[in-house]
Order: sequence, then C-alpha cells, then structure tokens
Amino acid sequence: MMQGELDNILDTIKKLNPWFKDGKVPEKLVKPYIRQELSLIKKTMTNTDLATLLIGGRRVGKSILLYQLINSLLEDGVEQKRILFIQGDNPILRESVSTANILSTIIEAYEKYILDEDISETENPIYILLDEAQALPNWDAEIKTLIDLKYKIKFLITGSSSSKLREGIQTPLIGRVYIAILSPFSFRDFLGYELTTKTKPNNKIFSEIDEIRKSFQTSLLKGDIFKIKQSIKDLAQMLNDINLDNYFDEYILYGGFPYVIENRNNEDTTKYLRDILQMTFSRDILHEDQIRAPLAFERLMVNICMNISGIFKLKSLAERVGLKDDRTVQRYIDYYVNSHYAFISSQYSFFSRQETIKSNKKIYAIDTGLINALLFKNAKDLSKDNAYKGVLIENLIHSTLLRHKLCITGNIYDNVPYWDNTKTHREIDFIFGLDEQIYPVEVKNKSSIPEDELLEMKTFMKKDEISGVGFVITNSLLQIDEKIIFIPAKYFTLLL
Repeated sequence: MMQGELDNILDTIKKLNPWFKDGKVPEKLVKPYIRQELSLIKKTMTNTDLATLLIGGRRVGKSILLYQLINSLLEDGVEQKRILFIQGDNPILRESVSTANILSTIIEAYEKYILDEDISETENPIYILLDEAQALPNWDAEIKTLIDLKYKIKFLITGSSSSKLREGIQTPLIGRVYIAILSPFSFRDFLGYELTTKTKPNNKIFSEIDEIRKSFQTSLLKGDIFKIKQSIKDLAQMLNDINLDNYFDEYILYGGFPYVIENRNNEDTTKYLRDILQMTFSRDILHEDQIRAPLAFERLMVNICMNISGIFKLKSLAERVGLKDDRTVQRYIDYYVNSHYAFISSQYSFFSRQETIKSNKKIYAIDTGLINALLFKNAKDLSKDNAYKGVLIENLIHSTLLRHKLCITGNIYDNVPYWDNTKTHREIDFIFGLDEQIYPVEVKNKSSIPEDELLEMKTFMKKDEISGVGFVITNSLLQIDEKIIFIPAKYFTLLL
C-alpha cells in the first residue's frame, strides 16, 4: 500500500470514529429516542460466529441506530479503539484503495496503526460496523473469510439495496448471518417519541403501554384468546385520558421517517419525502443496468401509491409510466421491493404454494407519509376523504403486520398475504400467520360494520386451521365478540 493511500485511509477512519479520541459518540449523532430494535440488535453482539445484517430502506434510521449501539457499547465499558465504524459508500475510502479487497485493506490499516494488536490473537472482542456494505466489492467474501477464521470479531452490516445484500447472504455468508429489518418508525415509535422526548415526558405511561404490548404479542404467538382480549381491554382503559386520535391522525399524515417526525413542525417535510426518490435512488440507479428509464422509474412509485391495496396489472402500469415492456415494469417493481420501498401481497393458500406464486398480487408502500407526499395529499384531504384515509390505514396495517412478522422470522422474503374466495369473489385484506396460529385481519375505516361485510370473515373463521379469532380494524368501534375482535386501528398498531 502506498503511503498516500494509507494516510487517506487512516485520516478518514479517525474522522468517522471520533470516539477513538475521547471515548464518546458526538451528541449530534446520537438521537434522544431509543428504538426497540437497539436492544434486539445488542443481544446479537455477543456471537462472533454470526454476522448481524441490518436491512432497511434509505433514511429509515440505520446509521442513527449504529451510533446508538456504539454509544451503548462504550457505556458498557468496551474500549473505544475496539469499535470500528466503516462507511461503505464513503468515496475517500473507496478511491484510496487500489485493490478490489477494500474492506480487508481498511481492516489491515486499522489493525496495525490504531488497534495495535494482532486480530488473530486477540481475546477481547472487536466490533466492526459496516454501513452501506453493498457499496464495497467483495464485502461478503471478505467477511466470510474472517468469520471462518474464528477471530473474535463481531460484524454488524447494514445496507439499503438488499438485492446486492441478498446475493451476499445467499452465497458466501449463507448460514453465517443473523438478519434484522429496520423500518420507518411504527406508530408505537412515533407515540414513544412524542411521550418521552418532549418538555414534559410521560415515560411511565409509555412503559405501561409496552408491558401490555408484550403480553398481547406473547398471547398471539400462543394463541391464547382470553389473554389477547384482556390485553386489548387493558390498553383501551389505560389510554382513556390520552388524546390518541390526534397522535394517530398526525402519524397517518406524516408517516414514520425519523427526519420527518423530528422536523414536521418546522419545515416542508413533504418536499423532503418527494425528494427521497431522487436523493436516495439516483446514485443507486446509476449502478443498476436494469434502470434505463429513470423518469418512468420515479413515475412508477407514484402509480404504486395510487394503487395501494388494489390488484396491479403490469400492462396497465407499463402504459401509465410510458414503458412498452411488461418485464421492465416487473424489474422496476422488484427494485423497489429490494430497496424496501414497496411490498407485494400474494393470495393466501392453505395447501398449494404454487397457487400463491401464480396468484394476483397487491402492492403496498413503505410509509403513509411518502404516499401523501407523492400524491400531494394534506390534512384536509384526509379529513374530507374517508375512503382515501381508509387506504392509508390499510397500508399502515400491512406495515404493522409485516414488521412484526419479519421481526420474529428474520426472513426478508416473508410477506403478508390476502384471502380471495374465488367462488364468492369476497376478500379478506390480510391473513396473518405466526407459527401455527392463523389470524384473518379485515380493515374497515368505519365506526359501525354492516353484517354483510363480515360474511367472508365468518366463513373463513369456520375453517379448522384457524386459531379461533379474527380482527376487524375499525375507526373507533371496540367490541370483543366470541370469534371476532373489532378494534380501532390506533390500538391495534400499538399492540404489534
């Protein structure tokens, strides 16, 4: 390695790792609100035989979570020079290394000139956090080599373009990765931010919400119907004195991107959300040979937002965005899916996986705030257009169910299917399966539900495979029947 290259690498590493100097993460990098994912990620840090892979769309808060993790490790007494943060898409690091093995070169420089210790012989763990790993060539093979050598190195890897990350975990790193998914703030996160970071924080009620939430989720996994119902009653009773409707409406309007939540009262966050496609995807598009029509690519996301919860047809989408080839539209949709900005829902089948693969597909977006921004919708539109608000709530329920499912399974290919009765042509919005428990979920943005709108739910509930309870997501109706639980969306999204 040339001296100039080495100097650039070391100088950049020291700037990216300011805690090397004083053992502290700068306050501006560590946000005050701690998401629940931090404790989940931290539990994986003791196992150096597996890398931890944190996947999520751009701007959902992965880098913030990394800094919070570093801060937590330092508070636990980990020596500051044993925590190395590498920014995979940092142009100086990438341009300063003349070989293809950029990651190995950076680690070698760190080992010799900063750690000052032989990595192969160290007894105390070293933590290497690689942000936006997909920007570095051969990252997966190089990490595999170090894991296989049984060095005491814990790798935490993050990335936004999971098409490239998936290649890594399917080939070199197969069987060597624990996968975690990070989404925009859930409604639980949004409410937690509001209750715990304001001038008069209400930490007590938030901790009580979480206790009920844990009980509900445990009961859901076990299929304990009595405790599921009890958790819902407890939550509703506890939140009587909180104006939850205002919080929920604001969350539906702005969504869960951390920057938007922090700045929604101070600037035009809708412009920030509209710019996300250009700001976060433009440089990715340049590296994707399949994206040959950037304007059509951006228009496709707008059309996805216009077709939330509806069956989508490739030919129709192609015509709308000005593309002639259905296969190109499918590739573009796949790109949004791989980047975690769109999610596909297939038809549920009890018996045949092939039927699910061939079925009509529905599509959902990453965030209600992004939908509103791309469709130029504001608070007045939501208050006047109940049907549109219902679409947003259905998208939110999909996100809530999917986030919970992925958190449990760690399977980035998982999805939340819908039910279509081909004989009656009646549907159920979601079929939520956990282990052997199956729960139908129907979204109705209403305060009263006509009996004829529950026919398919009641028919479905008679099937032997069903766990014994179904959820109807309502506007304000809270009613617990023997088989069907009517629960407001604001409560349901807090419980999962």
